[in-house]
This record gives sequence, structure tokens and C-alpha cells, in this order.
Amino acid sequence: MRQERRRLTIADAVRQPAPGLEAPIKPAWVPGRSAVTYLQGPPGSLVRSLWWRDVDDDSPRELLPAAAAPASEEELPLQEVLRRQRQRTTGLGVTDYGWAAESDPPMLLVPVGGRLLVSEAGVPLRELSGARGALTATLSAAGDRVAFTRDGELWVVPTSEAGEPVRISHDAGEAVTNGVAEFVATEELGRAEGHWWSADGRQLAYAHVDERGVPPFVIPHWEDDPPWHEEHRYPFAGGPNALVTLRLADASGGGECDVDLPMDDGSYLA
Repeated sequence: MRQERRRLTIADAVRQPAPGLEAPIKPAWVPGRSAVTYLQGPPGSLVRSLWWRDVDDDSPRELLPAAAAPASEEELPLQEVLRRQRQRTTGLGVTDYGWAAESDPPMLLVPVGGRLLVSEAGVPLRELSGARGALTATLSAAGDRVAFTRDGELWVVPTSEAGEPVRISHDAGEAVTNGVAEFVATEELGRAEGHWWSADGRQLAYAHVDERGVPPFVIPHWEDDPPWHEEHRYPFAGGPNALVTLRLADASGGGECDVDLPMDDGSYLA
């Protein structure tokens, strides 16, 4: 059948998703299963749901609808909005998920609007207790624990229903964070992660970031009612960068230590 042709308009050229690019995103094999998961929304929409599809079945199953997640950036905390900007995330609804690499049955993690939802083999999804406000969450390889950041500190919470979060770091403050990638790492070095699990799940490596030496940069929003402003520690060219230290800590909440790396005040942790 011959398709009707029409001229592309300016609106076509600038809309998101771009014409012809409405395919599923972030596909991933379900560990140990003949199935794949992915994010997809209705035609012409960037508001996506999480889907499961068995290889031998032509009927996809919706694991988590877009309605379960925030529908606009206005519902998200500022730190999450900034993270989205630095990672060029334009979609809404369900925007991220991950499978534990070595869990059996497979463990799924879906962060939505500061909540952490987990599931064995995809159903049913349930929220982890005590983890509201979580950012940058990652599963251990075995799927038994999740590391996340909140208010600049690193936490670990078991994926079992009885588990409660354990605080790993304890010295965040004004312009000091743990477990979060700093601006230069995300924007210039392509590193969005600020913490990493050891292969056996017993330890965490994480970035300790001190931006107190970076001058604040103010962005006013005079057009809003009432007016307000953002304040960021922005490392201008030729000025000071954040001081970044790599630390190791016990994932059960034990003491942490600095990793002795040949870094000076001008070094990057890539």
C-alpha cells in the first residue's frame, strides 16, 4: 500500500519524540528468563510505562503504568530535576529501572518519584519501606539490597519486606555530598554514577564531593509569582573544581575509609 506523503513542518522537526523515533527504549533481558523488559508510551508521547514481553508471546504485559509515576517535573525535587537535565532525560512516567545481575528469581528495581519499587520476576511490585526521597538507586548483584542517596548521604535498604534503611555515610552538609556524581563528572566526563557495589555485595565504593571551594552561581526566576532563585556551585573554566575523594564502606553500615589514590586538588575521578 502506498503511503500518503506530506511536507514536514517546523512543529514536526522540533517535537519530541522526533518523527520515526517512537520505538521502545532501555530494553533489557530478564536474567535467566526468555523475556525482555522496556519502556514505551503511546504514539507521540514521552510519558512511558514499563512493559514485559516473553520471547514466544506476542502479547506484552504492562508491569508499571505511567500513571504510577509523576506526570511532570513540577512534582519532582530539584535534585532529581537537575539529574534529569544533566543526563538529557526528556521522558516522564517511568523513566528508569534495573535488574539485579545474579539474583534468582530475578529482582527488579523501579525508582519512581522518590519511591523505590521492587519485584521478584516482575510481579507484584511493592514499595521499599523507609526509602522515600531516594535518588540514584542501584541494586546489588544478588538483588538483596539497594543503595540510594538522600539529602546528600548514602543509604542501603534490604529488598526483603522486613528491611529498614541503614545509613552508610554521615558527613554531608552545605555543598558536601556522598554517593552523588558532581557536575563535572556528569556533564563533562559521562559519569552519572556516584556509588558502586562490590561484586560480592559486601562493600560500596562512593564519591565524597566537597564543593565548598566552588563559588555559588545564582539563577533568578523573576517571571514567577513569587520570584525565586536557584543557587548552584558551578565550576567556571579556570576556577576551582569540587574536591572529590573515593571512599569504601561496609554495606551493612560499618566504618568507611578513603581510597589512597594519586589525586591532587585538580584531579578528576573519571
